[in-house]
Amino acid sequence: MKSNFLYLAFLFFAVFFSSCSEEQIEEKDINESRIEQEQTKKTYCTVDEIQKIALKKNPQLKSIIQQSNDKIAEIINSDEFKKSKNNIITIPVVFNIIKPIKESSWQDDWHTIERSQIIGQLNTLNRFFTQKGPRINNLPNQFAKLRGNPRIKFVLKKIQRTTVKKSWRVFNDEMKDSATDGIDAFKPNKYVNIWVCNIHYAGSAYKPGMAPSKKYDGILIDYRYFGINPRNLSDYNQGKTLVHEMGHYFNLDHPFLGSCGSGDDDHVADTPKMTEPNPRRGEFLCEGIPNRNTCGSLDMTMNLMSYAHDECLTIFTKGQVTRMRATLAPGGPRAGMIE
Repeated sequence: MKSNFLYLAFLFFAVFFSSCSEEQIEEKDINESRIEQEQTKKTYCTVDEIQKIALKKNPQLKSIIQQSNDKIAEIINSDEFKKSKNNIITIPVVFNIIKPIKESSWQDDWHTIERSQIIGQLNTLNRFFTQKGPRINNLPNQFAKLRGNPRIKFVLKKIQRTTVKKSWRVFNDEMKDSATDGIDAFKPNKYVNIWVCNIHYAGSAYKPGMAPSKKYDGILIDYRYFGINPRNLSDYNQGKTLVHEMGHYFNLDHPFLGSCGSGDDDHVADTPKMTEPNPRRGEFLCEGIPNRNTCGSLDMTMNLMSYAHDECLTIFTKGQVTRMRATLAPGGPRAGMIE
């Protein structure tokens, strides 16, 4: 009897410590996975993924995109557009701030988006879309001459706020609908709606015509990448994620779209072909940028539509500027946005 009891006791402790070890390994794996996701999060501006999903659901969308690109080319070649290239374009914006109910005091501080942070983010948009910031002196010679000025000014029209008990980890539009605890867009035909919430990836935007409904059209950004805020992720605290996503909203693609191939690219002639930067090889770091060459020519990884740490991203090209302004011109897919 005693020997049976000792055997059962031994068996219990063996199973107990074995299960503890397995739990520790699983927890370690989970933590490492979360760290890896955090380190590579900037990679997941989800615009390309959203477009792939939309094309799979609706194959006819490909011809619609081609027609849109043909229209953009027609606008660019028109005399009227050429005459207006130096005009300042004013765009009204609405910020939809969705704050999770706090679970701790530090989380409350981190999730809180004050008006001053919103104004700071607006100033960053205007700095890069009007090129009124300090000149960039360390650009390679062949890129310095390509730097363009969008001449687009953003003005604040409205701030909408709500508090919710949830966050979003998948690509959906629930945060843009009051029926699913989000905030309804405010006049999306006239104003750029920007939703700031907890989405667990950097951000995304619908390019013209890509939103499943006009009420979902706009830009989505995680609160940790929003504005100039020392509490944000350290490499993304200068507000440039929204600059990047605004470029998508105005019809720009990533310059690495299509990689080194001859197929689909970003439809801009002066952005050289390149492959997508890889953070695991240090290719988000500024010191790794100037000499990166992946498609037989120098990569423009300081382009605001590429991937890198905020301090590295500095320019739109003249070709990108032309495409954005054509998108906003009469007959363009975002013509109604101009105030």
